[in-house]
Amino acid sequence: MAGEVTHWVLLIYTVPPEPSRMRAAVWRDLKRHGAVYLRDGVCALPDLPGRPKARLGLEEIAAKVTGFGGMATLVTGGKVPGPRAASLAAELRAARDAEYADLALEAARFLGLLRRDRDHRELDARSLDALAGDLVKLRAWAAQITARDFLGSPGADEAMRAVERCAAEVALLALKTKRAAAAKATPHAVSRVARVAPR
Repeated sequence: MAGEVTHWVLLIYTVPPEPSRMRAAVWRDLKRHGAVYLRDGVCALPDLPGRPKARLGLEEIAAKVTGFGGMATLVTGGKVPGPRAASLAAELRAARDAEYADLALEAARFLGLLRRDRDHRELDARSLDALAGDLVKLRAWAAQITARDFLGSPGADEAMRAVERCAAEVALLALKTKRAAAAKATPHAVSRVARVAPR
């Protein structure tokens, strides 16, 4: 539950105000790792046994801040008072749930497109490759969210099922395309045999 996180990794940092791209780079990195802000310049992630990714991620960002000429302090195993810890955990879960909801929505849109293609048009190899590429992107997005889902957000299961429904549909389209190609090739092969067979 939200109050179960007892230890946190804290990153306390300052970045020179100029150029502004350095602040933006740090902010993007923190967002990519799923960190939450306690206040400006102070971020946190759960410090969980067997899950060193949060700590390692903040260590990388601290090194980047230092490289930018800023100051960074990393606090591991930090304790946050119960109500505030519960609030931070809830914020983490809500952020991941929102991402999973976006993923599930995009997967549903993609699934609808795949089913229309299956029912109403014949795909060539190039179109099928494009759809397979879209599936790869969808799975990469899912993996990125999972990597920063340290607390097991409730929306994960449904989002992953939605992605796998897309994968199953792409597989069906690939099979349909393969069978259609084989069906087109078969009459040609038969007629060729007929021409060269002895009479």
